[in-house]
Amino acid sequence: MQTTLQLADMELDFPFECLKIRVCKFTKETFECSFPRHHHGKYYYELHLVYSGRGTLRTDNETYPLYAGCIYMTGPNFYHEQQTDVSDCMKEYCFGFSAMKQKNKSDSCESHALQDTAFWISTDSGCFLRSFDRIAAECENHRFGFAEVIRNELEVVLIQLVRCYFGNQQPAEHMITVSADRRVNLIDEMFLQHCTDITEEQLSRLLHISVRQLQRFLVNQYGKTFSQMKKEARLDRAQALLRKGCTLSEAADSTGYTDIRYFAQLLKHFQKKSIHEKQQ
Repeated sequence: MQTTLQLADMELDFPFECLKIRVCKFTKETFECSFPRHHHGKYYYELHLVYSGRGTLRTDNETYPLYAGCIYMTGPNFYHEQQTDVSDCMKEYCFGFSAMKQKNKSDSCESHALQDTAFWISTDSGCFLRSFDRIAAECENHRFGFAEVIRNELEVVLIQLVRCYFGNQQPAEHMITVSADRRVNLIDEMFLQHCTDITEEQLSRLLHISVRQLQRFLVNQYGKTFSQMKKEARLDRAQALLRKGCTLSEAADSTGYTDIRYFAQLLKHFQKKSIHEKQQ
């Protein structure tokens, strides 16, 4: 299901430093099915904000879990694929725009940052969601001056985006602080939903800390390493699948194990350990 802002009868283009921004689309949609691998054309960018549900973003080099609060930008010729979780369909805002250099305008580091960043992903602190909610409300109500309000709000979105770029020198790094309680919730959620493919690097980016900080946090909070927690999460899921009637081979395949004999040994040891811990 998709709600699209009708752009044909209004002028929403605006200058941004030395660039001309052409607003191509603004949608609020539910991903009832996944979006296959694709890329955007020259000068075209899309800023996505997930506000509900879960999914996965796959690029040629990485896989990123998507959840409420994830915000990411995909630029020209950047191949990616969006997969929704059919049990909790992903809902998002999408702002699509083109950015082209204006004649007789001097370059700026801000315009270069916007044009040259092919991919960026982070967690919204709330500012993007507030802007997108206001834009959606203006689209629905069509009150006097709504086009001007929408244009101004979209310009604020791009300013905030560039500020995020300059707040972190590498596009996929994060500088936002996440509380200890929020970290625990995110860690538990990621191991529950993405135990087979989550990596230390991905988890540290989601928590806005370094890999070393993540390692220390896991030991202090859980008394375990990342590898131990990932292994236990995979075996927990395997046990749940077996209880639902899956075969040993199906459970192994679903949790990323290819050696059935090794998997059976791990599972047997894990079950004994779990029983022992419950008895203590």
